[in-house]
Parts: sequence; structure tokens; C-alpha cells
Amino acid sequence: AAAGAVEGGKGGAGERVLSALPPTAKQVVHLTAQHKRPRKLLKILTSTLSTPASGGGRNKPRCMVFFSTIKELKVQAAWLRRMIKESGSGVDIPPPRELHSQMRQSERDRAVAEFKAAKTRLLLCTDVA
Repeated sequence: AAAGAVEGGKGGAGERVLSALPPTAKQVVHLTAQHKRPRKLLKILTSTLSTPASGGGRNKPRCMVFFSTIKELKVQAAWLRRMIKESGSGVDIPPPRELHSQMRQSERDRAVAEFKAAKTRLLLCTDVA
């Protein structure tokens, strides 16, 4: 659990209660200075998404990343797409899919459905999407 968070507990002053996660899910919080976020995100995504499928099966790892604003989400998504496209960048992650409140409901539903079905392995979201 993240610092200041209680899993499955009631939570006291200054604590957030995390919802129950399935045993195969992992929740991690990284508080990072703004200027270090792109490289840190890329490093985390590369290590997370390049791990083998769980149990040797077809289920490749998926990653959902939350941002506090749509602007930050769009900046990071554009940067990641550029890094993926650049030849010789060595970035081996799937293209990101966005999920935020400025999207039509049908687009949001499609993004979630694709993530659940593992058609999209990287979902960038705002917490109120």
C-alpha cells in the first residue's frame, strides 16, 4: 500500500482507504516532481509492460495511470507517443489510450471495454473520467 493509505481498513486522519484489488492487481503511487515525470513514467511503464504474461498465459500485463488534470494527461500521452514513434528510442511499450471527462460517453465506454479485454494495455486516465 502507498504511504498514508490503508488497504481494506477504515482509515484514520490523513489516510485514504483503498478499494479491494484482485490478487493479480498491483496499486502503486509515485509522487514525482513535474520535471521528472516523463522519464519516470517511461521507466515504470517499460518495466511493468515488458514483464511476461502472468502464469505463462495470454494475459499480458496492463497498466492504468491516473493524472490529476486532463492537460497533464494529454501532455504525457503526446510525449509517450513521440517516444514510441522515434526510431532507435528503445521504447517497447504499447500505444496509450486516453480516458477523461472531455471524451463522449461512448468513447469512454469503448476505452474501458478495450482495457478490460486487453485490446488496450496502457490506459491514461483522470480520476473523474
